[in-house]
Amino acid sequence: MYIKLTNIDADTGILCTEAPMRTGPALPNVKGFQFIFQNESDFPIATNSDGSYAEMPLYYGTCDDDADTTLVGVLKVLSQVEFDADKQAEHLARQPYPSWVGDIDTMSWQSPVAYPQDGKYYQWDESIVNWVEVA
Repeated sequence: MYIKLTNIDADTGILCTEAPMRTGPALPNVKGFQFIFQNESDFPIATNSDGSYAEMPLYYGTCDDDADTTLVGVLKVLSQVEFDADKQAEHLARQPYPSWVGDIDTMSWQSPVAYPQDGKYYQWDESIVNWVEVA
């Protein structure tokens, strides 16, 4: 089944938005969890004055059908339609330029013109849809 998770404290299991993760972040120990993607477009995650996260980082994947999805940090069991919609929205949020071509399977974007391999530095110029050398 498809699930959406967030971080918990590695030792205490407290949700990342409720208290600082003093022993480091972890994901809930969901049986058979297989990570597929996370909402990188939300990074960096802002923190509150106490060190807890202001918003939850979101991780998506699959797990065994008999997994306990009531664990702290498991936010939702998703239908395939919901999962696909969230993945599509995240993929589009990562698009660096309108002309770039996306691959939703790898959650990546490629420029329509290959980056020059001459050892110089370039930046993308969307107005001409090409790489421009940085002086």
